[in-house]
Amino acid sequence: MTSEETSIDNRLSADQEVPAGVAPAPNTGGMAASRSLAGPLVMSGAGLLAGLAGWLILETAFPFFRVPDEVIQRLPLSFPSADALAEFRAEKQVVDLKNATVTGLLLGALVAGAFGLAKVAVRGFRRSFLPLACCIACGSVAGAAGGLVAQVWLHRSLATTEPMTAAVIFQAVFWAVLGAGTGLGMGWFSGSASRLGGLLCQGLLAGAVFGLLYAAGAAYAFPVDDAERLVPASPINRIVWAAIGPGLIGLLLGTASDRRRRPKAS
Repeated sequence: MTSEETSIDNRLSADQEVPAGVAPAPNTGGMAASRSLAGPLVMSGAGLLAGLAGWLILETAFPFFRVPDEVIQRLPLSFPSADALAEFRAEKQVVDLKNATVTGLLLGALVAGAFGLAKVAVRGFRRSFLPLACCIACGSVAGAAGGLVAQVWLHRSLATTEPMTAAVIFQAVFWAVLGAGTGLGMGWFSGSASRLGGLLCQGLLAGAVFGLLYAAGAAYAFPVDDAERLVPASPINRIVWAAIGPGLIGLLLGTASDRRRRPKAS
């Protein structure tokens, strides 16, 4: 390799294509570092840290909204009237929707931001500012939409669906939508429509799998927690919910991204 080709190769980042006629040096330390920085372990760790940050916020601020005191005061402890009970249930559903939407927005922004920062560490801030902003926006919107849609579905399905089944689908829908949003956000770093679609599907799959497994396990491990709301009631259950889900999504997204970036053997 000539000195001119070597200098060109050194200026190429891990995400840039090699110009025609110039052969990059195989197995360079930069490529190995790129894979290690944005690979599955780092992405999983970023998801866990984002989930822990979300858990800390939820521990101090959740619920963000509560049923008004005047509605509760009109609900006697014994033999409440049908009107008072209906008013309380209507207010509780509105509060549940608000809490689920804000929780999804918060968690989606934290998780997408953590994944995006893992990419920034590889690409540099100047090249990653716009993709990072798009990534956080996708995660935030998807998290809020997932919380809203899942909570609406749960309220409408409890009358006709077995509670355990409803809770499992409830969690699976939320995490699938949030995972798809963060995967879509990660796709902005690739600049490729096929990679964007693949990461979206990978995030959706990871979120759905976690939601299904979590809801089924939590029903037996934490039977007294209220399964009708998105955020679990007990601290241990809440930290499992907030941290493991983003960690699994990061693991699968990092694996997919690392596999696409790995050069083919000649």
